Amino acid sequence: KEKTITGEGSQLIQQIMRSIEEESKKVGETDYLTGLLSRKTGENRIFKAMKDVSGCLAFIDLDNLKKTNEILGHLAGDYALMTVGEVLQKHSQNAVVMRLGGDEFVFFMLGADMDEATRIMDKIFRSFEEQKEKSSYLCYSSLSAGLCMSTTKDVYEDILSKADKVLYHVKKRGKCGYDFYTASLYEIKNHSSEDLSRLVEELRNQKENKG
Repeated sequence: KEKTITGEGSQLIQQIMRSIEEESKKVGETDYLTGLLSRKTGENRIFKAMKDVSGCLAFIDLDNLKKTNEILGHLAGDYALMTVGEVLQKHSQNAVVMRLGGDEFVFFMLGADMDEATRIMDKIFRSFEEQKEKSSYLCYSSLSAGLCMSTTKDVYEDILSKADKVLYHVKKRGKCGYDFYTASLYEIKNHSSEDLSRLVEELRNQKENKG
């Protein structure tokens, strides 16, 4: 039976978050620019948390960092990255958040169902847009994210890979948005050629029978 955010699950989340806060104070475990957890430390924390509680992993990308660096300078790019860090930290009460590297961030929401994850992501996107209104350094910046729900039976690398697939499609659609992973939309490329041939044949037969 999966732990939920109520009862025992809620106490577990609080315990995990206290442990994360205590360990985060150790030297060398945070990203120098954003103040978020470094990749190695963050992935270890998420890996451990996912074993204890279900949740939702968001793979977040800062859009147009290269363009910002080229047009406004690298200081503007650093400012944009720092702003992402501040926004994510602001909404990380029940989350493990890290800078994966470059313009990529991972935000794991402990105990969140899809509705709660949606509410949190909406807050993150609104907060970032509010910061854009205050600084011209962020004029080219926006956020894109791919989300994937997880259970205690899931593996971190698999969930991250699925979230990455969603992020790719969000960016292809024009960036500045987020979506959730669903197998029906993102797993077709993993089917074997034999499976696809069988599917095409079945569809052809259905069409002929109707004709």
